[in-house]
Amino acid sequence: MPPATNENNKTPSRAPSHTDATSATPSTQPSPSTITPASTEKYDDISPQRASSMLRLSLHGPRNAADDLVEHLETHDAITWLNGIWALPPLSKLTLNSEGLLAGKASLAALNTIKDQGKEMVKHPLDRAGYMTGLTVYYMAIAAALSHHGVSITRTPREELKQILIEIASVCPAKWRELFEQAASR
Repeated sequence: MPPATNENNKTPSRAPSHTDATSATPSTQPSPSTITPASTEKYDDISPQRASSMLRLSLHGPRNAADDLVEHLETHDAITWLNGIWALPPLSKLTLNSEGLLAGKASLAALNTIKDQGKEMVKHPLDRAGYMTGLTVYYMAIAAALSHHGVSITRTPREELKQILIEIASVCPAKWRELFEQAASR
Protein backbone atom coordinates (compact mmCIF):
# COMPACT_ATOMS: atom_id res chain seq x y z
CA MET A 1 0.00 0.00 0.00
CA PRO A 2 1.50 3.43 -0.93
CA PRO A 3 2.26 5.95 1.83
CA ALA A 4 -0.38 8.55 2.62
CA THR A 5 0.22 11.95 1.08
CA ASN A 6 -0.45 15.47 2.20
CA GLU A 7 -3.01 16.97 -0.17
CA ASN A 8 -1.30 20.40 -0.28
CA ASN A 9 2.17 19.34 -1.37
CA LYS A 10 1.78 15.68 -2.30
CA THR A 11 4.63 14.59 0.01
CA PRO A 12 4.33 11.40 2.02
CA SER A 13 3.11 11.98 5.54
CA ARG A 14 4.47 10.13 8.54
CA ALA A 15 2.41 7.87 10.67
CA PRO A 16 2.43 8.56 14.40
CA SER A 17 5.31 6.86 16.18
CA HIS A 18 3.71 6.60 19.60
CA THR A 19 0.45 5.76 21.22
CA ASP A 20 -1.43 8.41 23.12
CA ALA A 21 -4.84 8.60 24.72
CA THR A 22 -6.50 9.58 21.40
CA SER A 23 -4.66 7.19 19.11
CA ALA A 24 -4.97 3.47 18.68
CA THR A 25 -1.78 3.30 16.61
CA PRO A 26 0.74 1.01 18.32
CA SER A 27 4.06 2.47 19.40
CA THR A 28 7.06 1.98 17.12
CA GLN A 29 9.51 3.15 19.83
CA PRO A 30 11.08 0.55 22.14
CA SER A 31 9.94 0.71 25.72
CA PRO A 32 12.53 1.88 28.25
CA SER A 33 12.74 -1.64 29.69
CA THR A 34 13.89 -3.06 26.35
CA ILE A 35 16.64 -0.50 25.71
CA THR A 36 20.09 -1.83 26.50
CA PRO A 37 23.18 0.34 26.71
CA ALA A 38 25.47 0.11 23.70
CA SER A 39 28.46 0.07 26.02
CA THR A 40 29.12 -1.23 29.48
CA GLU A 41 31.79 1.40 30.20
CA LYS A 42 31.78 2.94 33.65
CA TYR A 43 32.58 6.62 34.15
CA ASP A 44 32.50 6.76 37.95
CA ASP A 45 36.24 7.42 38.20
CA ILE A 46 36.23 10.57 36.04
CA SER A 47 36.95 13.65 38.12
CA PRO A 48 34.80 16.76 37.72
CA GLN A 49 37.81 18.53 36.23
CA ARG A 50 38.36 15.77 33.66
CA ALA A 51 34.65 15.78 32.78
CA SER A 52 34.87 19.54 32.29
CA SER A 53 37.87 19.09 29.99
CA MET A 54 36.09 16.41 27.99
CA LEU A 55 33.01 18.59 27.59
CA ARG A 56 35.17 21.54 26.62
CA LEU A 57 36.79 19.49 23.88
CA SER A 58 33.47 18.35 22.51
CA LEU A 59 31.93 21.81 22.66
CA HIS A 60 34.85 23.91 21.45
CA GLY A 61 36.32 21.63 18.84
CA PRO A 62 40.08 21.73 18.35
CA ARG A 63 42.33 22.38 21.30
CA ASN A 64 44.08 25.65 21.86
CA ALA A 65 47.06 26.59 23.99
CA ALA A 66 44.85 27.51 26.95
CA ASP A 67 43.54 23.92 26.96
CA ASP A 68 47.15 22.76 27.45
CA LEU A 69 47.50 25.01 30.49
CA VAL A 70 44.17 23.90 31.98
CA GLU A 71 45.12 20.26 31.52
CA HIS A 72 48.55 20.88 33.03
CA LEU A 73 47.07 22.57 36.09
CA GLU A 74 44.55 19.72 36.45
CA THR A 75 47.17 17.00 36.37
CA HIS A 76 49.93 18.67 38.40
CA ASP A 77 50.04 20.28 41.80
CA ALA A 78 48.78 23.67 40.64
CA ILE A 79 49.85 25.63 43.73
CA THR A 80 53.39 24.27 43.51
CA TRP A 81 53.50 24.98 39.78
CA LEU A 82 52.12 28.52 40.01
CA ASN A 83 54.45 29.44 42.87
CA GLY A 84 57.44 27.58 41.41
CA ILE A 85 57.53 29.35 38.07
CA TRP A 86 58.68 32.51 39.86
CA ALA A 87 62.09 30.82 40.13
CA LEU A 88 62.21 30.39 36.32
CA PRO A 89 62.88 32.95 33.59
CA PRO A 90 61.31 35.35 32.73
CA LEU A 91 59.77 35.79 36.18
CA SER A 92 63.02 35.10 38.05
CA LYS A 93 64.47 38.24 36.43
CA LEU A 94 61.79 40.47 37.95
CA THR A 95 61.85 42.31 41.24
CA LEU A 96 58.13 41.50 41.39
CA ASN A 97 57.02 38.31 43.15
CA SER A 98 53.75 36.38 42.98
CA GLU A 99 52.28 38.26 45.94
CA GLY A 100 53.08 41.57 44.23
CA LEU A 101 51.43 40.42 41.01
CA LEU A 102 48.36 39.22 42.89
CA ALA A 103 48.19 42.48 44.86
CA GLY A 104 48.25 44.60 41.70
CA LYS A 105 51.76 46.03 42.12
CA ALA A 106 52.80 45.37 38.52
CA SER A 107 52.54 48.29 36.11
CA LEU A 108 50.73 47.83 32.82
CA ALA A 109 54.06 48.20 31.01
CA ALA A 110 55.59 45.43 33.15
CA LEU A 111 52.60 43.17 32.48
CA ASN A 112 52.91 43.75 28.74
CA THR A 113 56.59 42.82 28.91
CA ILE A 114 55.83 39.69 30.94
CA LYS A 115 53.06 38.71 28.50
CA ASP A 116 55.35 39.19 25.51
CA GLN A 117 58.09 37.11 27.13
CA GLY A 118 55.59 34.36 27.85
CA LYS A 119 54.37 34.48 24.25
CA GLU A 120 57.94 34.08 22.97
CA MET A 121 58.45 31.10 25.27
CA VAL A 122 55.33 29.48 23.80
CA LYS A 123 56.46 30.15 20.23
CA HIS A 124 60.02 28.91 20.80
CA PRO A 125 60.03 26.58 23.80
CA LEU A 126 63.21 24.82 24.85
CA ASP A 127 61.14 21.96 26.25
CA ARG A 128 57.65 21.11 27.56
CA ALA A 129 58.32 22.87 30.87
CA GLY A 130 59.37 26.01 28.98
CA TYR A 131 56.19 25.86 26.91
CA MET A 132 54.03 25.48 30.03
CA THR A 133 55.91 28.28 31.81
CA GLY A 134 55.34 30.53 28.81
CA LEU A 135 51.62 29.77 28.77
CA THR A 136 51.31 30.36 32.49
CA VAL A 137 53.20 33.65 32.37
CA TYR A 138 51.22 34.80 29.33
CA TYR A 139 47.82 34.21 30.92
CA MET A 140 48.91 35.48 34.34
CA ALA A 141 49.95 38.80 32.80
CA ILE A 142 46.71 39.10 30.82
CA ALA A 143 44.63 38.29 33.92
CA ALA A 144 46.57 40.77 36.08
CA ALA A 145 46.19 43.55 33.48
CA LEU A 146 42.44 43.02 33.30
CA SER A 147 41.97 42.51 37.02
CA HIS A 148 44.12 45.37 38.29
CA HIS A 149 44.15 47.85 35.42
CA GLY A 150 40.90 47.04 33.58
CA VAL A 151 42.84 46.75 30.31
CA SER A 152 43.08 43.83 27.89
CA ILE A 153 46.64 43.36 26.64
CA THR A 154 45.77 40.68 24.08
CA ARG A 155 44.07 40.61 20.70
CA THR A 156 42.02 37.59 21.73
CA PRO A 157 38.33 38.48 21.34
CA ARG A 158 36.78 39.43 24.69
CA GLU A 159 34.18 36.63 24.84
CA GLU A 160 36.77 33.99 23.95
CA LEU A 161 39.20 35.43 26.51
CA LYS A 162 36.49 35.41 29.18
CA GLN A 163 35.88 31.69 28.61
CA ILE A 164 39.62 30.94 28.71
CA LEU A 165 40.05 32.83 31.99
CA ILE A 166 37.05 31.04 33.52
CA GLU A 167 38.47 27.66 32.47
CA ILE A 168 41.88 28.49 33.94
CA ALA A 169 40.26 29.78 37.15
CA SER A 170 38.35 26.51 37.52
CA VAL A 171 41.58 24.57 38.05
CA CYS A 172 43.59 27.14 40.01
CA PRO A 173 44.17 27.28 43.77
CA ALA A 174 42.18 29.96 45.62
CA LYS A 175 44.49 32.98 45.43
CA TRP A 176 45.11 32.48 41.71
CA ARG A 177 41.48 31.57 41.04
CA GLU A 178 40.44 34.98 42.37
CA LEU A 179 42.77 36.75 39.94
CA PHE A 180 41.47 34.83 36.92
CA GLU A 181 37.80 35.11 37.97
CA GLN A 182 38.11 38.84 38.55
CA ALA A 183 39.77 39.25 35.16
CA ALA A 184 37.00 37.23 33.46
CA SER A 185 34.35 39.45 35.06
CA ARG A 186 35.85 42.70 33.74
